[in-house]
Amino acid sequence: MFDITKSEIEALLGRSLSDAENNNFDLWLKLAEAEMRDLLCWCDDYVCFDEPAQLKLLLARLFGAYEAEQKFNSNIESKQVEDVRLDYRENPDSPMAQAVHKSIKIIAKYSRCCSGIIHGKTLL
Repeated sequence: MFDITKSEIEALLGRSLSDAENNNFDLWLKLAEAEMRDLLCWCDDYVCFDEPAQLKLLLARLFGAYEAEQKFNSNIESKQVEDVRLDYRENPDSPMAQAVHKSIKIIAKYSRCCSGIIHGKTLL
């Protein structure tokens, strides 16, 4: 879908790709593209002829969230070995949710999603 290179993703993320990201680059890029299509309500056959830098940034952020998602533990804040103590966080945002939140303006700008009420029907 998008013509984006490893070096472009590194530049947009502001860091080098990890070993896991390099080893799984093609797979995670496909997953990030699918996630982006879902967020923007684009069909599989939608083609974006000009690839704005903002869409590449969204794609890079989604790509960068995959490794963090694998390491993310949504509940445990801290733990203690002696006397078995666990502290839990209240409803933390996952790395993917954080990536989406950072990109909410880009998503709104390029979204093809329809929502609202038209002729008595609710569109979501």
